[in-house]
Amino acid sequence: MTKEEFAQLILNEIDEMIFVIDIDTYELLYLNSKGIELLCDKNESWENRACYEVMCGFDKPCEWCPNSIIREKGRYSWEIFNEKINKYLYEKYKMITINGRQAKLCVASDITKQKLAAIELTKRLELEETLVKCVRTLNENDDADEAINVLLSIIAEYHDADRAYIFEYDENEDNIMDNTYEWCAEGVKPQIGILQRLDVALIDRWIEYFEKDNELCISSLTGEVDKDSEEYKILQIQEVESLMTAPLRIDGKISGFIGVDNPKKNLDTRVLLRSVNAFVMNDIQKRKAMAKLFELSYGDRLTKVGNRHSYVERMIEFETKYSHSLGIIFADINGLKIANDVYGHEYGDKMIRDVANILKKIFVKDVYRIGGDEFVVFCPDIDEAAFEEKVAQLNNNWPENITVSVGSVWENDCKNVKKHVMNADKLMYENKKRYYAEKKD
Repeated sequence: MTKEEFAQLILNEIDEMIFVIDIDTYELLYLNSKGIELLCDKNESWENRACYEVMCGFDKPCEWCPNSIIREKGRYSWEIFNEKINKYLYEKYKMITINGRQAKLCVASDITKQKLAAIELTKRLELEETLVKCVRTLNENDDADEAINVLLSIIAEYHDADRAYIFEYDENEDNIMDNTYEWCAEGVKPQIGILQRLDVALIDRWIEYFEKDNELCISSLTGEVDKDSEEYKILQIQEVESLMTAPLRIDGKISGFIGVDNPKKNLDTRVLLRSVNAFVMNDIQKRKAMAKLFELSYGDRLTKVGNRHSYVERMIEFETKYSHSLGIIFADINGLKIANDVYGHEYGDKMIRDVANILKKIFVKDVYRIGGDEFVVFCPDIDEAAFEEKVAQLNNNWPENITVSVGSVWENDCKNVKKHVMNADKLMYENKKRYYAEKKD
């Protein structure tokens, strides 16, 4: 065996690609067996062809070709991903001369396995860092709502998503869900306003995944979702082409879900969505507990309107921070004590609830139960005619079995709210005396 044959044997048995390219013409001058195996189809010749055609499948020189650097420095090495063979390569170049022609000799090693391991490690570290950031956000922020909104922004950034959100099932109606939290990227239209009181049946297909302890990923709305379904229609309205969601659970029972719309990064993992589940639910539970505490402190348990405590604070707020028009209604249920004695307290409680519901229906907010049978309503920023119209509407809406004495006043300036409430109370008392006098007659 000649030296040339021996050298050729070694070059063909080596596990790296070895090739030589004319640096001026891009002609591929040499390619060893490993290079032929990876780059050429069966019976395809590489000879008399350009390097960019054989090695990359291009019809012109690569935009990233390192020729200028190799000419200047004589050597060059880099890592590059070859899309034609779907491999990461570490390439070492050196300028050589062959028969008077300037050429570059390259030894290319396949580093795909190591590179993928490094990418996976980097992704895992990024995931862990993001998860730590989420947990820290929830733990360090006393405002549960603000903490969850920040957490959604972190999740959206991790997935480079248009929108991140949380849906919760209604505590009183299992078949109803609401979009309770939302974060939107710049330029993305919020959807939370239209995604309220939705029928859970809209996501029956999602629930099948959730109940199997799986997440749901839609890569293409048009390719994976029935165009005639309500699911498709509501996602299309929101300009959602793809999404990723994971269920939220309380004591093992699905209570909602967390998700992102149109994610463009880290599409191969739903680990983050799955991992924040317990932390998110803890903060949601904290929010609900605080709301319950607020309700107990400021709300009347029987009627769900404000209690005397919140009524007093509202009066102070009006007197210290408010100076516009204010309508005040003082209402007292007639004959509540007799109703309790004759029909029982359950009947009386229903009368109280019915009155509160009528007041809430007409005035919506600023309704307070300040005593057993007494209510006060505040109507800020209302002109006198509109206020009187509401008072008339109220007096025409009492059920046949309930009579209520009402006193109302409207003032252009509410700096002395206590005085105005006393005036309304006085008018109410006069109406009550008139009611009992007429009843006696």
